[in-house]
Amino acid sequence: MKKLFLSSICAAILFSACNNSKEKSNENQDSVVVSGSETVDATNSDTVKTTFNLDDIPVSTAELGEFPFFTTIEGTQFINDPKVKSFDFLYVALPDGSLVKKEGKVFRAFIQGNNANTKEEITTAAINKHFEDAITKAGGMLIHEGRWSDAQINNYDELASYKGSDGTIDVYNNPVKTFVIHRNDGNIYIQLESKSDNAGTFQIVQETATK
Repeated sequence: MKKLFLSSICAAILFSACNNSKEKSNENQDSVVVSGSETVDATNSDTVKTTFNLDDIPVSTAELGEFPFFTTIEGTQFINDPKVKSFDFLYVALPDGSLVKKEGKVFRAFIQGNNANTKEEITTAAINKHFEDAITKAGGMLIHEGRWSDAQINNYDELASYKGSDGTIDVYNNPVKTFVIHRNDGNIYIQLESKSDNAGTFQIVQETATK
């Protein structure tokens, strides 16, 4: 009788322990997992938010020369005689899905290949690599890459008064890369659009330094 009674108690304890273990396991599945710069809600694997903090990017002290700092690759050119704007604005896509207005000195230009003057054909991949290498050497970092979201495009349509002018990006059809150079003399944001095999768009804005 005593053996039967003890067996019943042990079974009850074991059942209770199993239930507690399952409850803890379920609690863990509902938690928020943070890894690097991404925050993922474990209850919904489709929900991913990438954060951006300019302070996490080292300040660049590289010598850049005169604005707009970068030239296009040999065999291509900025077309339509683009001009530097001493003060204007650009809308820039950030990795958290937002679209932000950056004001300061601005340069926008289409890039077109001029293969008649070269022995080799210049590709979009070559154009992109040329700029990416130069921007990285200047202390820049790629912070966003890909097509803009519907929300970003809708905001752009509503707010970007320069839309459709020379040096604007076809955000409806083409992927865009966004770079940032953290500078004490004014942060720099650059957007590079990939177009056809020998063309692209280059945009740059340097914010006015805060005193």
